[in-house]
Amino acid sequence: MLRWPSSLLPPSRTACLRWLPAAAVFSFLAILCFTLVVLGTLSLQAQQLRSTLRTQDVALVDSASRLLSQRLQEVHIDLRTWAHTALIQRVAAEPHNPRARADAARFMRNVGQEAQIYDQLRFIDVKGMEQIRMDLQQRQATIVPDPSLQDKSGRYFFQEAMRLQAGEIYMSPLDLNVEHGQVEQPLKPMVRLATPLFDADGRRLGILIVNVLGEWLIQEFRQMMPPHRDAVWLNAQGDWLVAPDSALAWGFMFGRPGAFTQSHPLL
Repeated sequence: MLRWPSSLLPPSRTACLRWLPAAAVFSFLAILCFTLVVLGTLSLQAQQLRSTLRTQDVALVDSASRLLSQRLQEVHIDLRTWAHTALIQRVAAEPHNPRARADAARFMRNVGQEAQIYDQLRFIDVKGMEQIRMDLQQRQATIVPDPSLQDKSGRYFFQEAMRLQAGEIYMSPLDLNVEHGQVEQPLKPMVRLATPLFDADGRRLGILIVNVLGEWLIQEFRQMMPPHRDAVWLNAQGDWLVAPDSALAWGFMFGRPGAFTQSHPLL
């Protein structure tokens, strides 16, 4: 095959060959610059999206916190009001008076039936023994018979409430209800609020305690969260209360504490 010396090629062909390397470099730089611009734009958009989602998450958490605090504050007010009623004051002073017990029981049953968010309302005497107890069962408020009343002196909420001064309220963590030393089945999330009762001379008479159905609070929480986001609720120890997989929730009640912190140590 014959090759012509470059000196014999037409001038236009020679000029083209001379500019080929420069054109290739220019094209490469142009593509590189375009790619960098696209990547930079996508990175900026991703940062803006993360910032927007973070802002939305903070707003959601703040709104959920304020709503749940408001709901529990309403229970605080109810409990303080009940503790100062003549019916509760009388049965606390005379726990074995049949008329006082009957009047207090009627009052508790009416409260439970009307509110529908209180699983239990109880007067527990100074020794930790339930004296009057209202249970909400299948949306019906009932008074527990005397033989079924339980000794709660060993339960943390009784011990904590008995240390309080007049007018103070103890609020338990959100956990599962325990009956006769066993976690109740089906699982029943619960928050307990209790306040001590005193006679006119300042002697402790016991506590008035209400069990708030935790499912009510959990549903309030879930309704505030976007349907396409997995919102979780943890306690201060990193235990699951609300989890994307329901099997993860409440593990700390069954000997599996801190499950979230173990599976997500960086978070």
